[in-house]
Amino acid sequence: MPELIKKTIFLSHITEEKELTSIFQQLIEDSFFGQVHVFTYSFSIKPGQRWFDEIEENLKNSAIMIVFCSPKNIQRPWISFECGAG
Repeated sequence: MPELIKKTIFLSHITEEKELTSIFQQLIEDSFFGQVHVFTYSFSIKPGQRWFDEIEENLKNSAIMIVFCSPKNIQRPWISFECGAG
């Protein structure tokens, strides 16, 4: 049987929403029994990685994008960048 390629779900958020994002990420991964990869900059980028390249690559390869929209979040320029790329 061929190996399944995991689809990527991109979660766009701000640092202040890191805890909420973590809960949501775990809920998605559990609901799909580990068959999806959830990308969040807070947890997916490791020290020494080129963060911009990682974000850009995961935006390109995501099947789904979920944006956390809060009063603080929508005022940040990164949300517009990520939404536009998504």
